[in-house]
Amino acid sequence: MRDTISRQAGEGNPVRRCFGVCRYLCPDSMDEEVAIVTRRVAEMVAGLDLPVPKNAREEIARVLTTFRELRSGATEDGRTTLKTPSGSLSTATLVGGLSQMAWFNDGRLGAPELAANVVGAIAKDPAQDKAVLEEYLETVLKKRRDYSTWYAALNEAL
Repeated sequence: MRDTISRQAGEGNPVRRCFGVCRYLCPDSMDEEVAIVTRRVAEMVAGLDLPVPKNAREEIARVLTTFRELRSGATEDGRTTLKTPSGSLSTATLVGGLSQMAWFNDGRLGAPELAANVVGAIAKDPAQDKAVLEEYLETVLKKRRDYSTWYAALNEAL
């Protein structure tokens, strides 16, 4: 079953109240989602006359793994059940940040540079979502060797 990203209408905003909830279908596969985000980042950097980050696809895959696991409420392998955050975890919020990071970090993307954007995309409700992210870091990312820099950077950004 496909995940959806939902954004609930804000009561204080008349335009949002009028339109209610927007639903977006998430791509079926991780590869498809990585390809979409990688393409959008490449388009953004071309429009800004910036170099395409050398390791963009690798770091985009790391961010999307986190987003997909938190959206679905389970790790990719299905072994660990996770709490889900209140936000939509839309990758659109990261595309701009991802596309500009190459400029500030010698043509590379990395956890220290992206951590604040990732935390901002996940932790929409500071109390609830911070706890969700902390639990994810301790039960999932801490155990993944290839995510050690992400674990440290996200903890620092919290």
